[in-house]
Amino acid sequence: MSNQRVTRRLSLLTLVLSIAILGTVPAFAQSTGTFFVKVTDPSTGESVPNLGVNSFQVQEDMEVMEILSVEAGTTPMKVAVLIDNSETVQQFQGISALRNGLLGFLNTLPEEHEVAMYSIAGNLQELSGFTTDRDALRSQADGLFPGSGGAKMINGLRETWTEAFDGSENWPVFVLVLTDGPETSGNMNPTQFQTFVEDLVVKGAMVHGMVFETRGGGVQS
Repeated sequence: MSNQRVTRRLSLLTLVLSIAILGTVPAFAQSTGTFFVKVTDPSTGESVPNLGVNSFQVQEDMEVMEILSVEAGTTPMKVAVLIDNSETVQQFQGISALRNGLLGFLNTLPEEHEVAMYSIAGNLQELSGFTTDRDALRSQADGLFPGSGGAKMINGLRETWTEAFDGSENWPVFVLVLTDGPETSGNMNPTQFQTFVEDLVVKGAMVHGMVFETRGGGVQS
C-alpha cells in the first residue's frame, strides 16, 4: 500500500470491505466481517474511485486480516442513536453540549440515511423512530432533557437491536453518545453476552461510540 493511500482520510460510507477474520480469535469471529468506509482525496474532498483489495490493510491485534472483496456501497444506512442523558449530564450541566453534538451529527450525515434516536437514562425511551426527516430529528435533539437514573447502555443496545431492527437491514449501525458516568444495565452472563455479540457480527451491525468526559468538572468530548 502506498503512503499516499495510507494517509488518505477515512470516514463513513462509499466502499464496502468484506474481511476474513483469521488467526487466534474467538470461534464466533473466525468468519467474515464487513467494514464501511469512505475514502476521500484531502485536496479536493472527492471520493477516490477504483479502489480494490490491495488498496487497504486491516489489522486485528497487530495481525493482518485477509480482505476478500471491495464493493461500492449504495444502500443507505439505518442508524440508531442511543443517547446517555443520565443524571451525570445534569450534574455537570452538559445538556447543551449534548444537544449541539447531536445537531452537528444530524446536519453532517447525508439525508438518505434513516436515523432513529433513543435516550437511555433509567430505561430505553424512543425519541424518534427511523426516519429521513431531519427537521423532526433536529427538533427531538434540540428538545432533549436530562433523565433520571443511570445510563443503561447494554440494555439499550439489546432492546433496540431486537425491537427496532428486523434482521433484513443491509447496513445496521449504532451510534452511542455516552458519558463517563456509571453503566447501570442489568447483569448479563458471558454466554448471553457472547450470543448477543455474535448476532451483531453475523448480521453486519456496526457500533460506534463517543464519550463526553466529565472529569475536571466540565464536559469534554
